[in-house]
Amino acid sequence: MNDPPVISFTPWAWLKLMIFAQSVAGEVSGLGVIVLEGREMVVQDVLLVPQVCTSGSTELEADGIASLLGELADEGLDVGNVRLWWHSHGAGGVYLSVQDRETLRDSFPQAHFMVGLVTNRRGDVFASLYQYQPIALVAEPLRVVVPGPDGRDLLEGARAEVACKVRTAFAPAIAAKDMIPGAATGGGIAPDPFGGYQ
Repeated sequence: MNDPPVISFTPWAWLKLMIFAQSVAGEVSGLGVIVLEGREMVVQDVLLVPQVCTSGSTELEADGIASLLGELADEGLDVGNVRLWWHSHGAGGVYLSVQDRETLRDSFPQAHFMVGLVTNRRGDVFASLYQYQPIALVAEPLRVVVPGPDGRDLLEGARAEVACKVRTAFAPAIAAKDMIPGAATGGGIAPDPFGGYQ
C-alpha cells in the first residue's frame, strides 16, 4: 500500500508492551485497546490474559479472555475497542507466521477489524491490519509509531542508572550454630526480569 494506516502507542501502552515482552523467556501474548483518530489507530492500553506459553507458542485461555472483557465492561469501557492481538517472539525476528495469520483470519468473527502485532525483546515490531467487514482485506506492514522516548530507551536508561548508582550488599552469613532449627534461609538477588534472558 502506498499510504498504509498508521498504528501508534501511548507512552504507557508502549512501555507495558516492552515490559511484558522482556519479562518472559519465550513467547507471550495479549490483547489491546485501540481508539481511532482519523486514519491513525492509537493503542491506549495493552492487556495481559491468563495463558500457557512455550519458547515458540502462546495460547490464551478462553475463560481468561471472557473474564477480561467482563472486567472492562464493568469499568464502563467499550469492549468493541479491543482491536489489538499482540504477541512476542522472544529473541526471534518479527513476522506473522502461517498460524498467526490463521488466528487473525478465524478467531475474531464479531470484529470489523483487528490489528495483529508481533514484537520481541529488542523492541522490533511488525503489524498487520485485518479488516473483516464489509469485505475482507489485509493491509501490511502498518507504519508503527512509538512515543519518544520509547520503552526501550526508558528501560536502557533505567538499567544504566541502576548500574551506576546501586550497589548490592549481601546479608552476612549466619553460622550454623546460630541458626534456628527449621528456619528458612535465603539471601541473594532475584533474577532481573528485563535482562535475565537477553
